[in-house]
Amino acid sequence: MSTAMQLMHSHSSCSCISQTNLQTSSEFYPNVELSPAEKAHVSHSLSDLQHLLDRHDFELARLRDVITFLSTSQEALARRMEDVKSLVAPINALPDEILAEILRMHFLTQMEEIRYRSYGRIRIPLGFTRVCKRWRGVALESPRIWADVTAFGDMHVPANEGLSEAIFVRDLMNMFLSRSRHASLKVKLGLSTSQLRTKSSSRIVAPLLLAQSMRWGEADVDVDLEGDDLIPDVLHDEGNRGVGYIVPGLHGAFPLLKRLALGGKFASSSQRWRWQESPDAIHTPPPAISVQNASLLTHLTLNLRAPLTSSEMARAIDVPWHQIRTLKCNYSFGNLESLLRLCTNVQEVEVNAVFRATSSYKSVEF
Repeated sequence: MSTAMQLMHSHSSCSCISQTNLQTSSEFYPNVELSPAEKAHVSHSLSDLQHLLDRHDFELARLRDVITFLSTSQEALARRMEDVKSLVAPINALPDEILAEILRMHFLTQMEEIRYRSYGRIRIPLGFTRVCKRWRGVALESPRIWADVTAFGDMHVPANEGLSEAIFVRDLMNMFLSRSRHASLKVKLGLSTSQLRTKSSSRIVAPLLLAQSMRWGEADVDVDLEGDDLIPDVLHDEGNRGVGYIVPGLHGAFPLLKRLALGGKFASSSQRWRWQESPDAIHTPPPAISVQNASLLTHLTLNLRAPLTSSEMARAIDVPWHQIRTLKCNYSFGNLESLLRLCTNVQEVEVNAVFRATSSYKSVEF
């Protein structure tokens, strides 16, 4: 500023004289051409003014740089002050075990609030790792916040993105499985044999999750056998990344499984031939659901699209019916009594549908 003021004072007299002379010449001799001396004087004045204007522009640019630097420094100092304050914050005095439990409870609350936003649920545990080094370490040492992989079962995967989006989802799924270590998984999955291109990510993550069936603790599985007998697997081969197939339905050992929700179209009219008893049948089709070694399974939810008799149900769904203590039924079943005859030790039944009782319906006591 001092340099600018000095320049203004040093050139003020020259500028004033030049303007006065110019006004005088223009006022008294408006149509008379300026003499060479006057033209030289005007040119000299303009040169001085331009020089002064350039110096002002230079000073303004320098001051803008100074203001930008000071603003950036102020923000950095404010962040540094917050970091220093956080060193004595009460939460940092907590042991890692308690901090991990706080993160887990916050995780459960947030997951409930944004249950219908797949990518939002994935970002919650990822956000814990970006707070600070300590939080990142605690988050990575907390397998349970990585064990809820339900978001991967219904993510929107654009069909026109090629394999790039599928590979991204596959790699992200592998990262969650790795960080969850040996914790029991909470899974949501859709298994469809339809050849129609789907936007769901279930086909991408199905092979990964089915390979981890020994770790499933809770599962929500929808089985659709309306299409072909094999389910396309778009990422079965690491080498050529071609299209392979996986066995339709849900099959495997589930020693940690406690809650299971089943839905799908394998009970529809076009598929009932699979589960009906036929004396002419050469061999019985394998069940759509075969849950083996599920000694902990006590909660079962059925979301079938069409009714099945008790014998058809037993052929289509191979689960330890006698272990079921809590049974929830959605949609419609033709005969509630037939279903209850399978669950011989059921203690609690929740019905969210209208059941069409047969004429030979009898009361069922628990």
